[in-house]
Amino acid sequence: MARPPLDPDQIPDDASGRDLAGYVGEDVGRQLALRVAAFVALLCALGGATTDADDTVRAGGLVAGALGALALLVAGLGRWRRARQWLLVAVVLLVCGGLLAVMLGQHRAAA
Repeated sequence: MARPPLDPDQIPDDASGRDLAGYVGEDVGRQLALRVAAFVALLCALGGATTDADDTVRAGGLVAGALGALALLVAGLGRWRRARQWLLVAVVLLVCGGLLAVMLGQHRAAA
């Protein structure tokens, strides 16, 4: 490939078979990662709404989960660059996954 495409849905004209397979594999992996991160964000929002954790952790989980899921939806439907989508996936997984782990730990301690 002479240059990386700017549009995540655009395959360059000069892509060879190996480049095309790598591009398609990365695209499928990115879409799967977006869906997994959205699932974790929704679990975090659900945990924020229903667990017995501290109020601040619950509120943080609810807000982070809802905003993370919304941002992932916008990134998946919009024409964001691939690097920005990967960065968003990593941030949502770290923040929402961490808050979900804290909420589950506090919920088990309260039980």
